[in-house]
Amino acid sequence: MNCDNFFHCQGNYDAVHLCEKTANDIRIAKKISDCREELQDPSSTDSQADQRANKFGRDGGVLVQYIHIWVDRNSTILLIVQGGK
Repeated sequence: MNCDNFFHCQGNYDAVHLCEKTANDIRIAKKISDCREELQDPSSTDSQADQRANKFGRDGGVLVQYIHIWVDRNSTILLIVQGGK
């Protein structure tokens, strides 16, 4: 199971919402996420999905469940059940 987006979301949630939820906490969490993605290909599908999960976490969302539905050996459809706020 690929839990990459879960950890992006959770890390950003923790950085903002387990701290003081200040504008500075949000700015720093975003800057760290942006720097990490800039080291990869920021236009890649994976990087864009990471950034959506990062923002969802900073905004207070919590990804509570991942369900993989295998389509074939090379691709999956990932259903994300979102909860929280």
